[in-house]
Amino acid sequence: TGLARHTLRTLLEQGTDPGTALSRLNRALRQERASRFLTAVVTTLAPRADGTALLTTCSAGHPSPLVLRSDGTVSEVLTGGLLLGVLDD
Repeated sequence: TGLARHTLRTLLEQGTDPGTALSRLNRALRQERASRFLTAVVTTLAPRADGTALLTTCSAGHPSPLVLRSDGTVSEVLTGGLLLGVLDD
């Protein structure tokens, strides 16, 4: 999990979108040739000038995340994807 955390943090700090970041992490796990698999959800938040924000979410084998909206409602973010480290992209 240390490799995953640091890889994702570095990629996202460089401006990589969540889907590409998970794809690159998957490649790194596959190159290790170890039998290690993991689930992940990556979400970025981009504030907008009007006070709203754009969330971009990508998931790999993890249960769908929930979003708490400003009006108090909760909604499920429908995402999908295979566990990381299982198959090549």
